[in-house]
Amino acid sequence: LLSTTSGRFYDIYPIKIRVGTGLIIDIIGTIGQAAIGARSSVLMITLFQTIRQFGLVTMLIPLQTQALSLLPNEIVPDAVATFNTLRQIAAAFGTALIVSIVGIVNHLVHNPSSHLGIQAGFLLCLCLLLTSLYLSTKLYHKISSQAQLENA
Repeated sequence: LLSTTSGRFYDIYPIKIRVGTGLIIDIIGTIGQAAIGARSSVLMITLFQTIRQFGLVTMLIPLQTQALSLLPNEIVPDAVATFNTLRQIAAAFGTALIVSIVGIVNHLVHNPSSHLGIQAGFLLCLCLLLTSLYLSTKLYHKISSQAQLENA
């Protein structure tokens, strides 16, 4: 469902808008998750996670499509494999980093029931998302040959 919605925006908006929108949606969900506490309802946690997932789908699918469209057709299969491998490596590294931050903060607080470690993990995610939002302004937008002819 989310992939279909994201795909509809692909032909309408340029890559910077699509990726920026996805990152902003993900930032909103991450802020919500950073604010959850021990008394937060399962519905609230689920809602913020759904918002984050929608943001990721809105960003990742168009980003991969745009990146692959810039490559010659002969190397697209290798590029897809490389992209998926790098994404998995980055996810493993990111997970290890966030779990380490959660553990370090919980150890420093000396309170096993504290949720400060989880909040620190989400705040790290927020910092990474804000950095990604800044970097998304540097994305290259491929101009179609029709648009090039109209601008000439």
